Amino acid sequence: MRISLKHMKKEKIFFSYLFSYLFVVIISLVLSIIGYTNSENIVEKEILSSQTSMLTQLHYNFDNYLRTVINSNQSLSNNENINSLMYNSDFSQNQLLKITKLKSELNSYKKGMDICTEIAVYFYNSDNFVTNNKRYMTEISYLYPKKYGFTHDDFIEFIDIPDFQGYRIIKNETKTDLLFMQNIYSYQNRSKLATIIIVVPWENIAESIAADDVGSVFWINQENQMLHGITEDDFSVTYKYSDFKAENELIFTKTDNISYVSSYKQSKFFDLKYCISMPKSTYFQQLNYMKLIIIVQLAITLLIAVGIGIYYSYKNYHPLSNIMDLFQKYNKISGDPISLDKLETNLQKLLAENTNLNDTCHQSKVEQAISGFVKGWHSDISVVRETLTTTDYTSLKEDRYILFLATYQDVSKCKLITDNTTKEEAEVYQLLKYIFKNVFDEKILSKYNGLLCNIDGIHLFILNINDQELDEATLTNDINECAKWYMQALNLKIFIAGSNIHNRYDDLTKAYNEASQVQNYHSFWGNENESLVYYDESGIMEEAKTGNEVQFLDNEKRLYNLLVAKEYDNAYILLDQMMDEMFIRDIKYMEINQCRMYSLINTIFICLNDIVGKNDEMYIQNLQHMKNMFKANSIEAAKSVMKDIFNEIIGYMESNLAEEQPKWIMDVINYVNEHYTNENLNISTIADTLNMNLSYVGRTFKKHVGYCLTDFIHMQRLKECKRRLEAGASVKDTAEAVGYLDSKTLIRIFKKYEGITPGQFKNNTESVKKA
Repeated sequence: MRISLKHMKKEKIFFSYLFSYLFVVIISLVLSIIGYTNSENIVEKEILSSQTSMLTQLHYNFDNYLRTVINSNQSLSNNENINSLMYNSDFSQNQLLKITKLKSELNSYKKGMDICTEIAVYFYNSDNFVTNNKRYMTEISYLYPKKYGFTHDDFIEFIDIPDFQGYRIIKNETKTDLLFMQNIYSYQNRSKLATIIIVVPWENIAESIAADDVGSVFWINQENQMLHGITEDDFSVTYKYSDFKAENELIFTKTDNISYVSSYKQSKFFDLKYCISMPKSTYFQQLNYMKLIIIVQLAITLLIAVGIGIYYSYKNYHPLSNIMDLFQKYNKISGDPISLDKLETNLQKLLAENTNLNDTCHQSKVEQAISGFVKGWHSDISVVRETLTTTDYTSLKEDRYILFLATYQDVSKCKLITDNTTKEEAEVYQLLKYIFKNVFDEKILSKYNGLLCNIDGIHLFILNINDQELDEATLTNDINECAKWYMQALNLKIFIAGSNIHNRYDDLTKAYNEASQVQNYHSFWGNENESLVYYDESGIMEEAKTGNEVQFLDNEKRLYNLLVAKEYDNAYILLDQMMDEMFIRDIKYMEINQCRMYSLINTIFICLNDIVGKNDEMYIQNLQHMKNMFKANSIEAAKSVMKDIFNEIIGYMESNLAEEQPKWIMDVINYVNEHYTNENLNISTIADTLNMNLSYVGRTFKKHVGYCLTDFIHMQRLKECKRRLEAGASVKDTAEAVGYLDSKTLIRIFKKYEGITPGQFKNNTESVKKA
C-alpha cells in the first residue's frame, strides 16, 4: 500500500486551510475568553471579601458609637431631676437647684462619651433648654436653636420625632452634626414632656474611617443623606438608599463614565447603612489589558487565516492552469500538435482532484456534525440526522448500531518510523490515518453499513449490526482481523473499544461515552493483549455501590484521625487496605476510581496542613503528585504512586512538627463566637465539624489557649449574658438567648464562673446606674 503525502498536501484548498487554522486558533481564543470570564468572577469574589472584611470592622465600630449614645439617652430618660422638672411650667428656687445638679449630671455623661460635644434637654411645659453647661430660659430659649441656624419654632419641629428614639442630621458649610433624641412622655403617652438631645459632630466619628484617594466609606439613611469621611469631600458620586438592596452582594454603578463597585452593611440601630464604594478600575485594570489583548489577537488571527487560505488555494489548486500552460507551451516552442495523452492526463487529474475534494468536503461535514454532537458542542440532533441522510459519503442507517473508538497503543514501535524526529512522527500519524481508512473500507465497510471519521486523532466508526452477525461473532472477527493486520504489517498495536447496541441517533453521545469509558478502563485495568472490548463485557464484578462509597468515606475519616494521632503505622495499613478493597473493577465506575485517588491525596494534604499548621505550597508543588499520578497506567502503578506520596508526606510531617499553635485553634474560637447561642454546641459537635478526633481537639485546645474548650464556650455565653442583663433583659429570656436550656442551668453556670447569681448581678448593675 503506497500513498503519496506530497499529493495529499496538494489536494488542500482555501477552505480547508482557512477552517483548520481558525479551528486551532479559535480554541485558544475561546480558552482566553473563558479565562478572562473566570478571572473576572474570581476578582469579584475577592472584592466582596475585601469590602466585607472592612465593613465588618467599621460596622462594629460605628454601632458601638451608636450603642453608647442610645444607652446614655435611655439612662438619662430615667434621671430623677429630669422627671421632676418636666412637669413644671415655671421653676421655683428649689427647682433651680435641681437644674444646677442636672447640668452637672449632663456634664458627667458628656465626659463619658469621647465623641459627644454637648447634651441638652428641652422641657416643653416651661420652654427651657438645659445643656451640660448652660440654661436657656423661656425669654432666651431661641438662642440655643440659633447655634444650629434654626428659629425656635423650626428647631422644635426639627427635633420632633415620632418614636421614643431617633436622630437628625444638621449640615452647614463648615461642619455636620448628628443629633440623637430621646423623648419622654406623660402617663399613657398622651403628651410629650421632654426631649433629650445628644450632639455628636460627624468629624468625631469620621476620624475612624481610613482615608482613600479614589473611593469612599460613608453612611446613608432613608432620606438619602450621605455622610463621608473627613478627607472624602471631593467624592462626587450620589447614591440612593434603595440602591443598596442586599448585604454580601456587590453593587455596580456608573457615574460620569466611571464605574464603581460598592457594598454595605445594615446598622442594628435606626435606618443607617454603612457603605463602601470604590472605582471598578482599581480592581479590574489588569483584566482590561487582557480584554484588549484578546481583541488584538482575534483581529490578527482573522487576517492571517484569510491570507493563508488565499495563498494556498492559489498555489495548490491549478489543474486547469496546467492545461492552459500545456497549450501555450506547444504553441510557442514547436508548433507541433498538442499531445492528447498529456491533455487527457491533466483532465483526469482535474477530475480526480474534484472527486477527492468532494469526498473531503463530505467527510469534513460528517466529522463536524458527529464530533460536535458526541462532545456536547451542540445538542441539535436534527443537524446530525440531516447530515447523515443527505450525504453519499456514508451508508449508515438509523437502526441497530455500535460505535467504536480505535487508538494506537505505542506508535514509537511502528515500522514506518525510522528515527525519532518530530517531523517524521507527524507525517506517520497522517499516513496512518489514510492507511486506516483504506484498510477499514476494504475489510469492514465492504460488508457493513456505516461510516468512519477522525476525532482528535482517534478513529471513530459506527456500524449497523443485526442479531445474526452479533451472535456468530462475524463483526468481532472482522475487526480483530484488522487489528491483526496492523500488528503483522506495521508492528503496531491497536485497541478498539465498542459501545452497547443503540437504535437512534439521539443515543450517539451515550454510545461515545460508553466507548470512551471502555478505553479509560482498558488503560487502567485492562489486558495489553486485548484488541477489542465491548462495553457490556467490561464489568468484572458487581458491588453494593452505595455501601462501598459510605465505607470509603468512613475509612477516609479514620485515615485522617490516625494521621492526626500520629499513628503512622496503622495509617499505612489502612491506606493499603483501602486501595485493595475500595477501587471498583467496573467500567461504569471508572470515574469513581479516579475521584477516590484524588480524594485520598487531598485528605493527606488536609491533614498535613492541620498538623504542621501551615500550607507549604512550595513543598506540595515540588512533590509533583498530580504529574506522577497521571503517569500511572495501571492500578498497581497507581498504588505505588500513592504509597510514595504517603511516605513523603509522613516524613515531612515528622520533620516539621513544631510547638506553634495549629491553624484550626483560631477556627474553633471563631466557630464558638458565631454559634454559642446554639444550645447543642459542645466539644463533640465542634470535633465533628472539624472532622477531627474529640480528645485531640480538647487536649490541644487547652494546651494552646490555657483552658478547656467547654470553659471557653461558657465564658462566651456569659459575656453575652451579662450584656443582656445590663440592658434590662430577664434571666429567663437571657438563658434562652445565649444557648441554655432553662434559667436554672444559667443560674448554676453563672454562679460557678462569676460567684454570684444572674439576679444579684442584675441588681448590682441597676444600683450602680442609680448611683
